[in-house]
Amino acid sequence: AARADPTVENLQAVGFCGIDRRLVTIGRLREAVDDARALTDEHQAALETILDNSAAGLRALRAKIASDTTVPELRADIKAIFTDYRIYALVTRQVWLVRAADTADVAGARLTDTADRLEALIAQAEANGKDVTEAKTHLAAMEAAIAEALAGVDGVADEVLLLTPADWNAGTAGPVLRSAREAIAEARSDIRTAMSEARKVIAALA
Repeated sequence: AARADPTVENLQAVGFCGIDRRLVTIGRLREAVDDARALTDEHQAALETILDNSAAGLRALRAKIASDTTVPELRADIKAIFTDYRIYALVTRQVWLVRAADTADVAGARLTDTADRLEALIAQAEANGKDVTEAKTHLAAMEAAIAEALAGVDGVADEVLLLTPADWNAGTAGPVLRSAREAIAEARSDIRTAMSEARKVIAALA
């Protein structure tokens, strides 16, 4: 309707719809942040700030759209819904990538504890006269995979959190987000490898 008849009323309806949809999305993202057990306190606070500021800005923009009286004003403000906030292109990805990076970090830390326990079991088995060569080989592979996973996600969340809608508009945020996604995918693969090697250690000690 706004395209066929770009009146103030129709354009205001477009603006309200675009903003309200994003506010609902922000609410869901906030739930995802609250429910994420692996998030560090610092990263959770940073994400909450991004979401709070985005919601406040969009509400202020909604009020401005409600008070606009000309089509040019409304066109500029409707454009700002996209360019100034980037809820779908950027903020949503920030939430999920930071969650995923912290989850990988926690998984790596837990696997490190598991590796320490397996090392103790290997030492005990060796002291009892068992050939633990195979178990040691798999433990070394497990530890290498854990190290790769942790190194892969090191700093990823912090880098993603620094991104702003202006970075997206300038074309600099996209490569950072892609790199973060790839690093997390590789870390997940390393974690799966570490878990597989852990099982092989246990089998070798059986």
